Amino acid sequence: EDITYKDFINSLNAYEDESNILKSPKYVNNNTFRPRKGDIVTTGASNTASNGVIGHAGIFIDNNNILHIAGSNTNKITTLTWSQWKDRYRHSNRVFRVPNSTIANQAANWVIRNYKGKSPGYGISSNWRSTSPTYCSKIVWQGYYFGTGSAPVMKKPIEPFIIHPKLMASYFNRGYAPIAVYYK
Repeated sequence: EDITYKDFINSLNAYEDESNILKSPKYVNNNTFRPRKGDIVTTGASNTASNGVIGHAGIFIDNNNILHIAGSNTNKITTLTWSQWKDRYRHSNRVFRVPNSTIANQAANWVIRNYKGKSPGYGISSNWRSTSPTYCSKIVWQGYYFGTGSAPVMKKPIEPFIIHPKLMASYFNRGYAPIAVYYK
């Protein structure tokens, strides 16, 4: 379902900015950082801009490969290695880690089952329940919302709901909030 620009802006304002999470003292040295399955990677505004949503997101489906949909020029889900991601999205990469590895693995497994190797079509809408069409941050959010069983990992969506890459960390309930483990 399409939404108005005003509804889109209101959906962004409904969640707190992740800046408090970005100040986490848990960053590791960028040279020694090792991704884990379920880690969430986001980019900043200088990397991408599509349909008014600035930034990009993906999820590690193992310790090296990131699943994402590249944007409006594609309908296919693809994977990039961590090295390929950093080469493609050179500025403002952030990686967030959910402290509970079981939850992170469940989310990544849901994403693999529902998206890997598929061509759902690209589209930004407020229909957060559907896997087709989809967009980058919606894939990540759905993995943590639908893939983690009855655990209250994610906040209940406020309608109309657009999942913004920059606000990804703010959609988690406090007990499951990811911590920033990489920033460049």
